[in-house]
Amino acid sequence: MRCNDQMILSQFWAEKVDSVTHGLTQLHEKLATLTEKPEQVIFVSAGEVKPLLNPDILAFCEDITRNFQCKTDFISAACTSLHASIFHFNSSLSNNCLVILLELDQKLQQGCLNALGVGNSENQDGLTVNDCIGFCFLEKRAALIQEIVIEQCQIFSQPTGIPGMPKLLNQLVTHIENVQSDGFFVSFDISSVWGGKLKAALKNRLKKSEKTTCWLSSIETDHRHYLSLKPILELNNYRHQLNKKPLTLFTLGGGGRVGSLRLSINTCNKSQIDDASFNEFCLTTDRALYQQSINVKPHSLQAYHAIVKATLKYPQLQYRGINNHYFRWPLNSINQAGVKS
Repeated sequence: MRCNDQMILSQFWAEKVDSVTHGLTQLHEKLATLTEKPEQVIFVSAGEVKPLLNPDILAFCEDITRNFQCKTDFISAACTSLHASIFHFNSSLSNNCLVILLELDQKLQQGCLNALGVGNSENQDGLTVNDCIGFCFLEKRAALIQEIVIEQCQIFSQPTGIPGMPKLLNQLVTHIENVQSDGFFVSFDISSVWGGKLKAALKNRLKKSEKTTCWLSSIETDHRHYLSLKPILELNNYRHQLNKKPLTLFTLGGGGRVGSLRLSINTCNKSQIDDASFNEFCLTTDRALYQQSINVKPHSLQAYHAIVKATLKYPQLQYRGINNHYFRWPLNSINQAGVKS
């Protein structure tokens, strides 16, 4: 991004939906109102490329890729996948980007959480995926009056081992104290054991700070989980707060991640988007592995969970402690294939 540019969130939309068909129909209608053709398209999902097993979702991605005829990628970093898309756009030569958030096919998505032990299987008492969908349009230019500027974007990653949480807490406390400036903070609350421990520890640490923090409630007040769309749905709720103060939205992501997105309006502040890193993977290979998991599921739920857990990138220990890291699957050569879950 050029040094004088800001990153603008010029359009955004998100909805909780009842089904894949319902979600894709609504999204088609919203995208038809775009007045500018994107130079880049990024699909994201917390479930990585597993939702592409659904033929309707896959066909939608193919249709978008064919219609816009531009650079297209699938990007993921668990529930901090929106943040990952911002990093990916920031490092590109594109001036604008359409980010499509596909948190659809509840059964496929739920299988990821259950495989990791944080879902709604017996004795897990964790998260239940709620189908949802959305998009945002990002631009690199100077902001106009009342336009939303992405001032900062981070993904913090908790290292492995006993010292991991204290190290993550140190980063979060420093970050909160540095960006305070009388802004609002949206809680990362979700129904997870790790999230509860992190919240309690952070609250205790912030009590010792000389600065006060003003917190707004997370949209996730029960077991319903909105995956990577949490920050966009919360922006729907708290957009009016930007007229008063900057807004920093926190999001927990699997594999020990905490995403932070700082937004403001009517500011001359430049966007400070840190450099990021990513690993690239083959869509065909991963889709075949997820297909294998679907094939064995009727015979062994344990085997299904094992394959899903091994194929997902974000829980893998080698990525722990690497801030601003995400995963990429190039989609320009996407092939038609899929299976109903």
